[in-house]
Amino acid sequence: MAQTTIPDPQAGPTEADEEAVLTEMYGPPDADGIYRGAPVREAVPGEPLPEIESYGPGAVPLTGEEH
Repeated sequence: MAQTTIPDPQAGPTEADEEAVLTEMYGPPDADGIYRGAPVREAVPGEPLPEIESYGPGAVPLTGEEH
């Protein structure tokens, strides 16, 4: 009888993998250890955040009218 390995549905990337992905997406973490995208990192304190032009490939921005 052949044996088949069933993947663990709870298994995910390791912490090191998660850090690598976050660094690739957002750049290095700030002094608090939080990964922030460029619009947030470059925002002026007290000013509204700029419009985010790209939500990523295939993403659809929410308009608030979904409910």
